[in-house]
Amino acid sequence: MKTFELILKKEKHISYLRFSWLIIVANIALFVYLSALSGFNNIGPVFYVFLAIIAIIVTQYSKEQRRNPRLYLVFLIIILGWINTRTYWWVAILILIFMVLDRIARRELIVRIYANKIIYPSWPSREFEWQELSNVILKDRILTIDFKSDKLIQQFIDEKYTQVDEKEFNEFCRQQLNK
Repeated sequence: MKTFELILKKEKHISYLRFSWLIIVANIALFVYLSALSGFNNIGPVFYVFLAIIAIIVTQYSKEQRRNPRLYLVFLIIILGWINTRTYWWVAILILIFMVLDRIARRELIVRIYANKIIYPSWPSREFEWQELSNVILKDRILTIDFKSDKLIQQFIDEKYTQVDEKEFNEFCRQQLNK
């Protein structure tokens, strides 16, 4: 059974990544500040700063991570650091919420096209049966999903990571629509 996977282009990926780094740097600075307030007698926050920096280095040198860096380990270290302060444990909850939102915003957007359905990467992911659709076409790096209810989805695909023959794809979709 023939299937296709199309990776959608993420327009705001860089903005989300920059915001994640801003949160990480701000938390590292706050840990250093907390240690400085105690005259560096409380070394706990500085310990988490070193752990976070090591996690950042590991993340940056991983080949798989370069395309879409996963910062979970750094966020988890920061969460543990805030829990360890005992006074500011509630900040750990905020960082946890941000970590979940970051994961949702920066996930891979892959449209999976099967002979019986299409899985679209919204949140949560949605499934469309071929009977709901009037047309599905890929032309000039734009995927168009046209519904019988006059709803339309158009997204650019990321050609860098998606290698699909347009003619073969469009013929497959036409066959599924005509069933």
